[in-house]
Formats: sequence, structure tokens, C-alpha cells
Amino acid sequence: EEVADDLTRDATRVVKKGLTQTLDKAKLQLKEVSLDENGMQAADERLPVLPVIKKDGHMQTQLTLYYPGFQGRKTVMMKVRRTLPESVDAMKALSLLQKGPTPKEKGLVNAFDASLQVKRLTMDGSIAEVYVSESVHRMSAPIRQDRLDQLCLTLLQFREIKGVRIIVDGRVVRQLGTGKDAIPVAQPVRHIDRPIEEYRSL
Repeated sequence: EEVADDLTRDATRVVKKGLTQTLDKAKLQLKEVSLDENGMQAADERLPVLPVIKKDGHMQTQLTLYYPGFQGRKTVMMKVRRTLPESVDAMKALSLLQKGPTPKEKGLVNAFDASLQVKRLTMDGSIAEVYVSESVHRMSAPIRQDRLDQLCLTLLQFREIKGVRIIVDGRVVRQLGTGKDAIPVAQPVRHIDRPIEEYRSL
């Protein structure tokens, strides 16, 4: 009977040790996400960061943002280059994109505005997973398409990001909108197939 009790205790210790190791491993794999006062994901050192260069003794980051510009009734995606005196990770890039063109960047509009909430961004290998509000399905088809393209083009400039996956309410989005004007989305998005022009200030 004593031998049986010893075996039971040993088996219990082994099981507990195995469970503890499994939980510890799971904790390491979890990505804790903290939000700032605006409900946006705070800076995360595990997110991709654009290269920082040193010029004239100052640190600079070259960031490219994408905004539509009108040509007649159609919009053309414009590549807007900015130089910032700070480091820029993937979430910061989306935050800057959402703020829209500066007063000097005339002739541009922003489909990726505050009507869409970016809740968080995590990395699944080389795929950026962007969790957004269900308002991504709203507005007209051209605006939804511009919004998607702005988001993906901005993130794909990071060398660590090879694709973008859009997620709403825990589900991968397969289309934007509903009905006849729904836009199919092949996830993850690895490239944007549309003309892109270099922005030149007016």
C-alpha cells in the first residue's frame, strides 16, 4: 500500500510539472497588448520597426504613407514620403496614416480615417494581423478599397511583413461589405495590384 501511495505521489508530481511547463510555455507565446488613452495599441518592441538613420547627429526615420488623390472622378493612390525624428513601428505607422495628410500635402484625401478603429496589431510569423472594428465594412466600395489598400501598402513597407491579415471580431475577413458591391479579400494580402504614383506637393 505504501508503494502504491509513493507511485501515486510521483505520478502526481510528474503531471503537475508537465502542466506547469506547458503553462509557462504558453505564457511566453502570448502577446500582451496594452492600449493607450485613445484605445490604440501602445508601442510594442516586438513589432517591426523601420530602419533609423543618423544624419547630422540626429536620428531619422524614413516613412512612406499612402493616400488617394483625385484625378477627375477617380482616385489614384499616392506615395507620400515623410522624415520623422523618431522610431516608427508598424502600429505607429498606422496611427500616423490615420491622422491623414498634413496641411502641406494638398490634394489628398484619407479613406483610412477615424471612422475605422484599429484595435491591435500582432505578428504571426511574417504576417501582420490587424484587428479592426466592423466599420471596415461600411462606406462605398471605392472607399473600402482605398482604405484596404492604404492599410496594406503602409504595412508592407516593413521588411519583416510579407502579408497582412484583416480580422474583425476574431474572424478573418473574406470580403469587405455585403451584397453586390462586396469586395473579395484574399487573405493574407501580400501585394496591392493598382497603379501608385509619387506624390508631389502642389
